Amino acid sequence: MAIVGIDLGTTNSLVATWRNGKSELIPNAYGSYLTPSVVTIGEHGPVVGAPAAACLATHPERTCARFKRLMGSDEKVKLAGRSYTPEELSACVLRQLVEDAEAYLGEPVTEAVVSVPAYFDIAQRVATKRAAEIAGIRVNRLINEPSAAALANHDLESEETFVVFDFGGGTLDVSVVDCFENVVNTCAVSGDNQLGGIDFDAVIARELSAVNGQIHPDPGTPLYEELRLAAERAKRRLDTMDAETDVSVQAPGYDKPLHLTCRRLYELSCKIFKRMSIPLKRALGDAGFEPEEITSLVMVGGSSHMPVVRRYLMAALNVPVTSTEQCDYAIALGLGMYVGVMQRSEGVRDILLSDVCPFSLSTSLGDLETYSLRSSFIIKRNTRLPAQGEVTFYVPGTRKFVTFDIYQGESIYPQYNKQLTELSIKVGTSKDKYRECSAKLFYDINCLLALELRVKDCNVVARYVYEGRSWRRLKAGEEHVQLRATVSEIKLDSTNTEYRLAVKRAEDLFDMVGSEDAQQLLKNAFDEFRSNALAGGSVRRIRERIEEFHQLMDMVESDTGADAFFAASDAAQWDIDWMDPNSWDTADDSDDQIEQDEGEQGDEGTLS
Repeated sequence: MAIVGIDLGTTNSLVATWRNGKSELIPNAYGSYLTPSVVTIGEHGPVVGAPAAACLATHPERTCARFKRLMGSDEKVKLAGRSYTPEELSACVLRQLVEDAEAYLGEPVTEAVVSVPAYFDIAQRVATKRAAEIAGIRVNRLINEPSAAALANHDLESEETFVVFDFGGGTLDVSVVDCFENVVNTCAVSGDNQLGGIDFDAVIARELSAVNGQIHPDPGTPLYEELRLAAERAKRRLDTMDAETDVSVQAPGYDKPLHLTCRRLYELSCKIFKRMSIPLKRALGDAGFEPEEITSLVMVGGSSHMPVVRRYLMAALNVPVTSTEQCDYAIALGLGMYVGVMQRSEGVRDILLSDVCPFSLSTSLGDLETYSLRSSFIIKRNTRLPAQGEVTFYVPGTRKFVTFDIYQGESIYPQYNKQLTELSIKVGTSKDKYRECSAKLFYDINCLLALELRVKDCNVVARYVYEGRSWRRLKAGEEHVQLRATVSEIKLDSTNTEYRLAVKRAEDLFDMVGSEDAQQLLKNAFDEFRSNALAGGSVRRIRERIEEFHQLMDMVESDTGADAFFAASDAAQWDIDWMDPNSWDTADDSDDQIEQDEGEQGDEGTLS
C-alpha cells in the first residue's frame, strides 16, 4: 500500500509521493497536477475538480469553492437543498485525490501526510484530520505548509536561514526556517487565515462594479461569480510589472471596462498589503535573527506569481528572492519528500523536520481577592513541538466544582482570546480556605491537545483530549498511553546533553582558575549563559551559544583573549526598526519600485 502527501489548498490541491529516489507529483484524471478545490453536487453525487469549477458560474446553487476558510467553524454550506460541513466538502476533494493517486500508482492508498497552513489553529487542524477520516484516509502527520516548502527548497549540503512566504488562494503563512545539516527547523510562524489571492480578485471585481456605477452583487449569485472569474483572469494577465489589461463582463449595466495596471492594483489593494506586513513583522521579530542572517525569501503558493506581491516583498526585506516556476508545487514536493523520510528512503531518511506552536495557550486565572482576570500562559507561541506546560491555581474551598478554562491567543486579557473550553469537575467542599489545583497541557506535533487536571487535597485527577469542538474525557484504559507518549516525546531534546556538559565544565573550571578577575568573568558569563542559552526556537542558534560559551571557557583556561571575546559578543544587536516601511530604500533607476507615500497612505506605500 502506498503513502502519499496531500496539499489541501483553498484554490487548488495536489498529491505527491516518493518514488525512484525523488519526490514525484501525481497527475489527476485530466493530466494536470492541480486539482481545483471545488465541489458540485451532480445527479449521482459530488463531483470534484475542473468539472466542478466550470459549474461555479452556471450552477452556483449546487457548487462551492474556498470552503477551506470555513474549516474549524460551525458554518455549513447549503448545496442542492442539503447542508454540508467544510469537513465533508474537504473530504470530497481528499477522496478524489486519493482515487487519482491509486489509479496512477496502481495500488491502494490508505495513509497520507497532509499539509495545513502554519497559522491554522487547533480546531482547524482537528477539522482537517476529521475530513481525512471521512474520506477513509489515515493521517500520519499534519505538516505546516511552509515547513513542507522549506523541505523542498533546502540544500542539504548548506546552512541557511530563510523566510518562507506562503501566499495561496485563501491563506497567508510566514515562517522563519533555520536549516543546517539534516535539520529543517521552523523557528517562528505567523499568518492570516483570511488573506489570499482571492482577496485581490474581490478588490478588482468591486472596482469594476464601482466604475460602472453598479452595486456589487451578493456572493453565490451568477453575476458575482462572473465578476470574480473576470477579475481572476485579469490578475493573471498582469504577469510583469509593466503589463496592463482591461477587465470587463458581458452583463447589463457593465458597459465600461476597468483598465488595470500593477500600479493601479497596488493602489486598490493597499489594505491587503498592510495586512500582509503584520505577520511578516511578527514572524521576523519572534525568530530573533539579525537582518544579515536572513539569506533569502522563498515564495510559495499560486498568488506568489503576482509581480506586485514580489516587488512589495523585495522592497520590504531587501534580501534575495528565491522563486521558481514550481512555486505552485513546492508544498506538494516537500510532502512527497517527507513520504521518503517516513519510508526511510536512501538520501532523506535522516532528515529532521520540526514545527512550532502557532498560538499561545493560556487560562484565565483571576486574583483571589479582586477576581480580576488575566491570561496565565501555559504554552507560548513558537514553542517547539511537542510541548507541555503546567500551571498551579487556587479556588475557594467552599466551591463544589473546580472549573478550568483554556484560551488560544496572545492577549493578556482572556476575553480577547479564543476560548477552547471551560471544564468543570465535581470535588465537593474543603475545610481549607483555598484548595490547590494544577493543570498540565500536552501539545504534540499532530495537533493532539491533552489536559490533565488535578485537585491536590482530594486527589481527583481528570484527563481530556481536545477533539475540535469539544473535549473528550479519557477512560482509565487509554489515558496513560496517550499522555505518556506525549511526555516521552517532549523529553527528547538534542540540546540537553550538550547544555549539561557545558554547565558541568563551567562549574569545574570555576574551582580551577586562581585569578579573582577570571572567576568574576566566568561567573558573569555563566549567569548569562544559563539565562539565554536555551532561549529562542532555533536548534542551531542554541548550539552556537553553547559553542561560544565553550570558546570563552577555552580562553579563561588559557587566561588570554577573554576581554576581546566579550567585546565582540556584545556587538550588533538587532533593531526591529529595519522592518519599518518608512526606511525602505528604493533603486533610483527602477520604474517599478515601491515607494513610501508620505501622504495619507501611511505605511502602506504606493507604487511608482
